[in-house]
Amino acid sequence: MYSLPAFFSIVLSICLTSNYFSNLYAMNREEAIEWWGVLRDNASKNEAENIAYQNKAFNKCKQVEITPENIIDLMDPMSDELKNALDSWFDKNFLLSLALSRTPLVGSNTEVFKQYRQTIKDLVEAAKSKLFLSFNFNFPIELEVGPQRHTFCVKHAGIGNQRENLNVLLRDLHYKDGISRPGDEYRPYGSPINEQEYVELQTRGLDATYQTISRAGNSILLSEWIHKTKPSFIAMPKTYLYHLKHQPEQVRDGNYVIIEEFIEGGDADSNKPLFCRAKQELINSAIECGQWNINPTQYICGPNNKLHLIDLESPNNRNPLNFHNKNRIEYIGNVETAVQEISKLCGKFNCEN
Repeated sequence: MYSLPAFFSIVLSICLTSNYFSNLYAMNREEAIEWWGVLRDNASKNEAENIAYQNKAFNKCKQVEITPENIIDLMDPMSDELKNALDSWFDKNFLLSLALSRTPLVGSNTEVFKQYRQTIKDLVEAAKSKLFLSFNFNFPIELEVGPQRHTFCVKHAGIGNQRENLNVLLRDLHYKDGISRPGDEYRPYGSPINEQEYVELQTRGLDATYQTISRAGNSILLSEWIHKTKPSFIAMPKTYLYHLKHQPEQVRDGNYVIIEEFIEGGDADSNKPLFCRAKQELINSAIECGQWNINPTQYICGPNNKLHLIDLESPNNRNPLNFHNKNRIEYIGNVETAVQEISKLCGKFNCEN
């Protein structure tokens, strides 16, 4: 087993970005949002043009229809050698595999969650492992794939993020509106889910979340964009969906984890000129793929002088019934957030226009 502590500080380094934004650094949120729809053609800041461009960008982004039913077919296939190596690793670490698939989404003060927490502690003691102490389910593993050893990252959305998906769903069901969410009058962000609510969702067949799976959907869009546009400064690691074989084959959180190629490198501060050169491509990737998280912890300045975008998980305040990129408001919210992050970074790094 690879030494985990040596990797943790590196693994949490990640990447996304894009356009000409140093002049936006001083803008407030509303001003930055106003700009994003007309960046590439440098049109005047006209509301009608913005809306038209946003609609066009959203429709283009959702042209690749991604559903839980077809997402595996759209992913790059995993080699037999890698699958066998993963099967062997998870067989040897079956308790960990079990914990990844059984995370309860009820509130932390409920009896069910308290029992789960105790189970995790028991697993830690039994396996003499530190993996669960922080409930951090993103960790590196070393595998023998064919004649060589390779490092991969196992990625699994946190309990709180998955639970927030259902929180949004419960809020939308309350208002009978799955498109535009109301304010925080009912079920504000972070509201706990009680056991009765969770059982009701299970009874209605609405308990599935896709927070972990969202990384796969976003990797499909980004991979296609990279293939079509051949950017000079952006890359991404090979990304796969791995089925936890003791679980049902239905694609949902708890049945699958993300397996991502480990990329060696540094964060944005280690290569500011590279970020500045990549900003145009980064914003284009955000707009065309609906990316949202462009802060320095989301990418790695890796091999071949490229920014590797390695954390493609969607925001957690998403209704799972809208999977994937089916909601225009959520798409625009993603790009708005990306614009703000890029603006801040360009100002921080003194990028020239």
